[in-house]
Amino acid sequence: MGGPVEATSVPRLGESISGMTRRDFMRTIAAGSAAVALPISLGGMSSRAAASPLGQTVEVTLITAPDLPYPHIPTKDEQAADPAAKAYAEAIQPWLDQNPGVKLKEITFDVYDQETLLVALSGGTAPSMFPADVLATWDEEKVLAAERSGLAADVTAQVQQYGLEEKLADYSLAVWKTKEMDGKHYALPYAYNCGDGIHYRIDQLQELGIPEPKPGWTWVDLRDMAKALTNADRQGIGLPDWGFSLIWVAEGWDFLTKLPAPQNDWNWKWDYTSNIDNWVKYITFAREMVNDDKSILGSVDLQDDQINQQFLDGTVSMMNNNVTYHCASPTAQDSFAAIADGMGKPVQEVFGYIAHPVGTTGFNQTSFGQLDTMGFNPDLDTTALDKATSLHVYMMGPGMVSQRKAAYEASNHDLRFVWDGNLILPLYKPSELEGVPGTPEEAWGDSFMANVKAQAAIPLQPLPHWFVPPQSNSGPATTASDDMRSKWFYEAGDQDIKADLEQLEKTMNDQAATFKSEVPDDQFISGTKNYYAALDKYFQANAPDFYTNVYKPWYDQLVAPTLP
Repeated sequence: MGGPVEATSVPRLGESISGMTRRDFMRTIAAGSAAVALPISLGGMSSRAAASPLGQTVEVTLITAPDLPYPHIPTKDEQAADPAAKAYAEAIQPWLDQNPGVKLKEITFDVYDQETLLVALSGGTAPSMFPADVLATWDEEKVLAAERSGLAADVTAQVQQYGLEEKLADYSLAVWKTKEMDGKHYALPYAYNCGDGIHYRIDQLQELGIPEPKPGWTWVDLRDMAKALTNADRQGIGLPDWGFSLIWVAEGWDFLTKLPAPQNDWNWKWDYTSNIDNWVKYITFAREMVNDDKSILGSVDLQDDQINQQFLDGTVSMMNNNVTYHCASPTAQDSFAAIADGMGKPVQEVFGYIAHPVGTTGFNQTSFGQLDTMGFNPDLDTTALDKATSLHVYMMGPGMVSQRKAAYEASNHDLRFVWDGNLILPLYKPSELEGVPGTPEEAWGDSFMANVKAQAAIPLQPLPHWFVPPQSNSGPATTASDDMRSKWFYEAGDQDIKADLEQLEKTMNDQAATFKSEVPDDQFISGTKNYYAALDKYFQANAPDFYTNVYKPWYDQLVAPTLP
């Protein structure tokens, strides 16, 4: 495919806030948890030898940090006191033996703090490697632009050297290809997950005789379910404000409200009024769940962690969040597994998970695969970059397998410690996981894994920045639309949503008028035509009702006339 596209698209819903969730989760899995969960990486692959000859001493010091999957080498005392430290030391030792002269120096550094990371990269004090998505809080378009601007080393040669694309599972390969820019890569794969969806309490559904949701369910289905589950002691679903807007995002809000405008300096304009009656209908539907059904728990003070706690306590029956929440370590008191254990039940009898409901005409791109990546300090010389990438690849493969085996033994053969977090859908093909005990189905249940795999199989919807190069300036912020979303969610009483949408359109276009695109008009027009051609093909294949009744009329009326 051509390189990623242009930086004008609005970030996909939930990316920045959901990115915070991903950040917190990735921090946890990198560092490991106290009792049995080890400081392991996710995914697995067979490592090729380091680029330099085996056994050849090359003096290199790699700067690492506690939240990375390869911190300092534990001392003998640390290994004696902590089985996780011992397992890590044993896992990394074969790589150290093959790379004499390489030392790991751990510094105090928060690799998940965006400002800290950007300042350190600019000042030459950053670790040798870092989670690349932190560069722009998991907004793929902005992350790619930051990498290409010089904030991450070019690792295209390493991608080829280690044969990464041949090893990636199909679902992760699809996402990986979207991160290529002009045939180059500026980060290596780190972890895959199938994204956000709806977690639900199976036990509470069973109490009322309500069947579990099935793939392809709608927001009407969810509303009916939430209303039935709501009583004096609980509410049907807990949502942060960004989760509330999933209801109209499932109708195509993210891209139907934005039109190409090559005659403008910014090349795009916002349009909330051409289909204003439909947007009013969908937003009103969502507000009715809050104000009439009273089935949504939500307030300014309730965000992901607080809603998760209410869900575990049983005071909300459903919540929207990343699939990885389901598979957190059983040693954590607030994990799904720990709650189920306390009830004396398997986790699959208490908690379920499924992709988000689809829109009224079958559209669904609010649940989509996510691939985290590891970036490398652009100041590394050739030898240091070789060693840093070699270490990362090794710890994603043989090192990971070694640590998973140790987790299995240390947990008295509890497979939930083996297939935790993102390993439920590994980055790599099964052939690269030889030696990892058990299966995710054995750890978490067949029904859960069937829904996870069904979500991973949802094809990615094309995005503009796949076709027009990402820009260093991403244009107007989402502040105005975020504020309007909060107003609709938190403020009760009558609201003139139509007037709100008219004002939002004016605000966004006024802001856009202050930006100038870096992409030449001819490149923008040709790339954007390719983008819409890809959308046309995608919707015909994956959402035919949406294509016929929504996308095609919208494109013919509003998009085609703007592109000469």
